Amino acid sequence: MSHNFELRLGQFLSRMETQQTERNASQVQLLAAKVEACERALPRFEARLDMLTDRVAAGSAQLSKLQSDVALQLQHIRQEALTQQMNNPYSQLSPTASLTSRMQSQVDELVSGRVQASEERLYADVEL
Repeated sequence: MSHNFELRLGQFLSRMETQQTERNASQVQLLAAKVEACERALPRFEARLDMLTDRVAAGSAQLSKLQSDVALQLQHIRQEALTQQMNNPYSQLSPTASLTSRMQSQVDELVSGRVQASEERLYADVEL
């Protein structure tokens, strides 16, 4: 009886070991397929990241140029206003000052709108 029990226990343990080995092999095969899929997708993601990095750099350069252009235009407008004030000392300063502040707020809105639009395009590209 003891020998029969040992024999059946051995067979049972052998079946359990075989089943566990098969499950492990199946999991390894599944993980290997996932790793291969990731390896195939990685170059695409790297290329996409490079493209987005280039676009961000170009947008940043464009923003810097736009900011310097706006600053230069504002400087010219202020200089022109001062020149007009010097040429006509009896004119009032307040209309020029309010015009300059109005223009400054318009420029700020324009720059803010463009930055926001660029960010939205960038986020849309990243989500794709």
